[in-house]
Amino acid sequence: MRASGFTIIEALVAIALGIAVCGAAYGTARMAASSLTAIDRLAVQNRLLLAGASAALHELDSWASLDDPLDPSRQPLRTAPAGDARPFAAMAFDSPARSLVFDPSHPRSWFRSCPIFTAAHGFGDYSILARLGHPDPAREWYPRMIADLGATLGYYALLDYLPSNTYFHYYGVNGLTPWEVRETRVTPKAGELTHNNNIGGYAGTPRDLWAISAAAAFTVTTEPGYRAGGIHRRVLRARNLLTDADGKTVIDQGTRMAIPIPPAAEGGRFYTMDGGAISATADHPVAMPVKPMHWPRLEVRVSRLIASGRRVNAGKVLLTDPITGEATKMFFTATATTLRGARRNRGLDETAP
Repeated sequence: MRASGFTIIEALVAIALGIAVCGAAYGTARMAASSLTAIDRLAVQNRLLLAGASAALHELDSWASLDDPLDPSRQPLRTAPAGDARPFAAMAFDSPARSLVFDPSHPRSWFRSCPIFTAAHGFGDYSILARLGHPDPAREWYPRMIADLGATLGYYALLDYLPSNTYFHYYGVNGLTPWEVRETRVTPKAGELTHNNNIGGYAGTPRDLWAISAAAAFTVTTEPGYRAGGIHRRVLRARNLLTDADGKTVIDQGTRMAIPIPPAAEGGRFYTMDGGAISATADHPVAMPVKPMHWPRLEVRVSRLIASGRRVNAGKVLLTDPITGEATKMFFTATATTLRGARRNRGLDETAP
């Protein structure tokens, strides 16, 4: 009896077809698995971006990474190194010469300095109208608020507190314009609010918010290196100009000063926005303290600036894939709580009952 079966050729063809079918099925399954892995990883990245954006928005509203109201050990800006201000220090506004009632119709809110010249009294002695130590509290309020807010809380707080139509100029007890608001240097030192930024029509005149922050910025930070140099009483300039040994010759150093040199050797130099100063002074709230090691690394940065007459609250979320090294960035700005609002939430502005 003859048994039926495959010939060698038929068997070889069948085996080849089977291998091809199995290979196609394996490739399809592998592609499906890779697609699911990619989809899952993309979903993880999206969730991390959402977590980072939420952490940045929360920080912009709460200011918690700068001053945690529930943890006294995380309140570094209530004290300050020598030469710096304390943006979260308690401050009393309990006298007629230092009140937080900004009524534009009240005589104390009127600008009484010379409107066209800051240095001397070539156009008359305007200090008899308003100055520090004036016997009339209503005529001391304007200079007192500028001087005390800047010295205690810093220049960001000064620009944040006072109305946007404020002219930042005052006369001292001696009737002269302090260096702080005199605006004569291209390279302002610590404790000098105004600076010569070559804004047409404003040189040597009292400046409003836009003119004082044009080509410059003011910020709040806990970064130790910048605080040691008095960053809260300094101007971040848009370009890095350094003075020579004679204190007068201006040297354009381009973008070489990413981090300020030690304050003790600083001389006439000042901080610059070029080279990474804004990134270096950004806050880094923790969005996700615990996560699997194979997940992308999440970094959140928050910057608060007053620049070119605007208040900028910026958030940046950075994801870095530990496997591929691919980086994903998301940058956004938001409307958020002001420094004054954050201080009021903490009860740091002591007002008269």
